[in-house]
Amino acid sequence: MSFGPKIPPLGQVSPSIKTAKITHTSANMTVTTRPQTNNTAPVQPPTPPAIAKIEPTKTEKPNTHLKWMSKVIALSFESPIAIALINYRFFQQTQVGNGKGQALSFRDYFRGGHIAGPTRVAGYSLALGAADLGTATSKSLFPKLSQETHYLFGGFCSAVVGGVLSVPVEGLMVKCMDAVRNKTQFNVVEALFSKPSQAALLSTWAREMPYFLGLSVGPKLTASLLPNAIPENQKHTLSLVITATAVSLFTQPADTIKTKVQQNQWTITKATTEIAKSGIKNFFVGSIARLAKVYMNFFTTWVIADSLYKTVSHKVDTRE
Repeated sequence: MSFGPKIPPLGQVSPSIKTAKITHTSANMTVTTRPQTNNTAPVQPPTPPAIAKIEPTKTEKPNTHLKWMSKVIALSFESPIAIALINYRFFQQTQVGNGKGQALSFRDYFRGGHIAGPTRVAGYSLALGAADLGTATSKSLFPKLSQETHYLFGGFCSAVVGGVLSVPVEGLMVKCMDAVRNKTQFNVVEALFSKPSQAALLSTWAREMPYFLGLSVGPKLTASLLPNAIPENQKHTLSLVITATAVSLFTQPADTIKTKVQQNQWTITKATTEIAKSGIKNFFVGSIARLAKVYMNFFTTWVIADSLYKTVSHKVDTRE
């Protein structure tokens, strides 16, 4: 005889589980449990808000033509002061070994400026344009090279173009000032094709190629070597001062030799020997005037021209 409901063996399912009522029986009480039913509709997950499609902003490339024209305009305003400093420096250099000559009048500081001024602006503008073109060409042909290498290639292009174009400019300036000093007639053809101008070809290149290399890409290279802790504005100014000072002092001896070669129709070797006889310090005669001119040239090219470009480009974008 058995008492109570029959409990199925372990591992078997009782048929009563299939019904809606499930009974758990113990010795003292019986608990009835009904399966819970959820009559509510399933909760849908919240729909995320629509996100507006953001298109990537296109980075506008700088207007290279406008940037180059800004340099041309800035150099044009700088040219009269540069001519005066060049004439004063030349006047000082011609005194080496010759004693003091006649003092310069105010008008003498600007002699030859009507010819040498526009020629100088054209030469500098083309040399700086060659730097930008050379850098862009290097980036397109050799994209894996470092940024500094691209700058050096552009600087080399600028040095070649600037060195070639500076020869007639220097010939004009030297012959003009020599005519002022000796009270002789100034001849443009003679200034361009005379033997002194041809003899000064190598000395002019020796001065102008390092100068244009420093002018075109020197501040960029110097800024890349400065510590990152320096703020960008201070780094830009510091790189200009360092590069301009180094370029001016490095090319000053070649500038003095060039002047003596053009003035006396000497060879480079003889000019170097004659200057050295008067003392090594004479290689740096006129360095203050040249340093002032170099500082002005660097800040005109990298600060004034850049500010002019930003102002003009902003107005052009506003009109469009």
